[in-house]
Amino acid sequence: MENKNNKGLITVLIIIIVVMFLTIVGLTISLRVQKYKCQLGNKAINTVTNTTDKISDIFGKVLDIAIKQSENGVKFPQIDYDSEDANEINKEIKDFIDSYTSGNDISFKVYDNNNIESVVLKKNVGGSTNKYIVHNINKNDGKRVTSEELLKTKNLTLDQLKEKMKSVWMEKVKTSEGYSMRIPSDYSTTVEQATKINIDKLTNDNVVLYLNDDGHLCVIYEEYQIAGAETGYYIIDIDTGSYTDLK
Repeated sequence: MENKNNKGLITVLIIIIVVMFLTIVGLTISLRVQKYKCQLGNKAINTVTNTTDKISDIFGKVLDIAIKQSENGVKFPQIDYDSEDANEINKEIKDFIDSYTSGNDISFKVYDNNNIESVVLKKNVGGSTNKYIVHNINKNDGKRVTSEELLKTKNLTLDQLKEKMKSVWMEKVKTSEGYSMRIPSDYSTTVEQATKINIDKLTNDNVVLYLNDDGHLCVIYEEYQIAGAETGYYIIDIDTGSYTDLK
């Protein structure tokens, strides 16, 4: 009888041990599963957070033009974009404004063409004499747009641009014999020759181009004149083959 009781007790103990073992194994597996789920959850949250940050960065870098005012009361544009080129352009614009003197008439125009923003400032320094500063910037990345890139928008080379400029200038003066006059600073050179020499000297680094409201390619250059000051700066709309102004 005592042996039977001992066997029964042993059986119960074995069952209890097995149940406890299975319980421990089950808890261990459950804890591992929960830990794995938490890791996945945290990874998902981090992914969303990172994505949100990236989206914020993108929307935080929308190029905008802010209008500021100098101590002399002159209003001027500044590019609101965090990039090295934008900062350099803003400094160059500010330097142009800071050279303002009493009697100067300063005006500016901002042109928006797809991903290109063109900022043009004009300073009248007396009579019909104007000085210009032009900057073209890519709205997507805040980088300067080069003259080569602007010429490509019109499928033009620099040499083709020069020929168009000479053609427009000759149309302007062909009704007058004035283009054959000698320039005061070099009597051996005619107005026509001097202007064409100026145009021929243009390079991709110094040619001044921008796109106007109509998306036309415009060039600002110095030409010799028949009367008045020896030279003056003028704007040619290359698309229409005509002289134009800020509009």
